[in-house]
Amino acid sequence: MVKLEEITKDGVGVVPIQGVNLRKGTFLCAMMNCWQFNELEQKGTPSQDEQIQKILTDLQEFMPSLIVSRLFRFFLPLEWIRNGSHGRIMMLAVYLSTQEGRKDLTPEVKKALKEVYDNEDSTDTFKEALVQAIGSEGVSTDWLKV
Repeated sequence: MVKLEEITKDGVGVVPIQGVNLRKGTFLCAMMNCWQFNELEQKGTPSQDEQIQKILTDLQEFMPSLIVSRLFRFFLPLEWIRNGSHGRIMMLAVYLSTQEGRKDLTPEVKKALKEVYDNEDSTDTFKEALVQAIGSEGVSTDWLKV
């Protein structure tokens, strides 16, 4: 059991879990990046592509901590997708690109991601980021673009 006091003690910046140091604020920062992605996708600012790239890079950095925290076991891939938040789907996509996440890239998950990709409400920005996130570690994304 992890107690809140163990995580929030002043001067303690990490909690070791299975050999990975889970940094304070990792979840909050990851979730804030998801919200930021949603806002960027809708606004279409001049620096949008650069900011989205930074979000994806941050999510990749956070991923070992998010995996060891079992976040993707608490909310399963289809729950991330069916929520409808493109930012949350981006976090899932980064997870699915990892060695641990590839086992969750099932035909059912691929089908659900393809449906979101093909949805008329999905922007080109979202589609490009989704392909980039899933394919970042060499995972094929051909099934998305068909």
